[in-house]
Parts: sequence; C-alpha cells; structure tokens
Amino acid sequence: MISLELAIWQHLVLVYSGFFISAGIGIIGGVLTVRWHIMKTLLLSGSSLLQSIPAFTIVSLVVPFLGIGFVPAVVVVIVTTLLPVLRNTSIGLSTISPVYIDASEGMGFTFFQTMRYTRFPLAIRPIFAGLRLSSIVANSVAIVTVFIGSGGLGAVVLEGLVRYHTSSILTGIIPAMIIALGADILLSKAEERLAPKI
Repeated sequence: MISLELAIWQHLVLVYSGFFISAGIGIIGGVLTVRWHIMKTLLLSGSSLLQSIPAFTIVSLVVPFLGIGFVPAVVVVIVTTLLPVLRNTSIGLSTISPVYIDASEGMGFTFFQTMRYTRFPLAIRPIFAGLRLSSIVANSVAIVTVFIGSGGLGAVVLEGLVRYHTSSILTGIIPAMIIALGADILLSKAEERLAPKI
C-alpha cells in the first residue's frame, strides 16, 4: 500500500506539471489567436475536439504512443486542461474595448507592447477564470491516470475500490478536493492582486 504522504506528493507533481505546461501553451496560443485569425480557428477547433473526448479515452489513446507512467499521465492532464485556458485567454484578449487598443497604438505601441501593457492587464479576469477551471480539471483527471501507472492519490482511490473499502476511497478523494480548493483560492487571490482597479 502506498503511503498517503507519497501519494499526495506524486499527485501534486503530476497535477501541477501538467497544469503549468497547459497554462503556458494555452496563454501563448491565446496570443496567437489574436495575432492571426486562422490560428483562432485552428487552435480553438482543435482543442475543442480534444476536450470532447472523455478522459478515459484519452488515457487509452496515449498508452500506445507513450506507454505508461508519469510522462503519459502528464500528457493526459495537459490535453484535458488546455481548452479552458486557451479559450478564455483568446476571448479575454480579443474582446478588449477598441478605445484602449486605439489609445495604445496612438502612442506608438507595437503589437506585443499593446499585448503586454493593455490587453493582458484588462484580460486578467477571464484568463484566471480559465486557469481556475483548468486547475480543478487537472486534479480530477490526475486521479483517472492511475490506470496508466501514474500513482498518486488515484492509487489510493483504486485500492479502496478494489477492496470495497469506503474509508480508503475517501482517503484518496478528500486530499484531492482540498488541493483543488486550495489552488482555486490561491488563483483567486492572485487574480484580485493582478486585476486592474478600473
């Protein structure tokens, strides 16, 4: 039986390895959708297609290509958490009032300067809404990846299911819920700190 401390550590590493990689890809992808309209169609359509595939199916599709273990599990987390960040970043950055964009361009800002100093500050709330949703999804999907050898809290839950042991199942689920809630609170506080007061 895996120790609870080790299971929590493995769960944290798995969840937030996938989450931070997914967040990076999603935010960069969101910038690209603003820069080039064709990228908006390709990236949002592609990620929506991936999002429509159940997590169990993604787990089974990853195994023939990457095998089992930590890396395939991280890939599953990335794939299942990408859409909320990508979509919210794209929406947040592309729906800024033209007044602010025109003012930035009138001061001679380049595309990337406008992105950094105008679009991103004003898009903080939708971006963080996507990040908060993705962090919750990452926590739940990480449990499912136990079937490809990821370990973590999923292993504790699976052991409880095999033994028909409710307390073991709860021992795995409750820490995952606490981690998800804690991450949501931290992201909420970061959002409030970074969002412009306008």
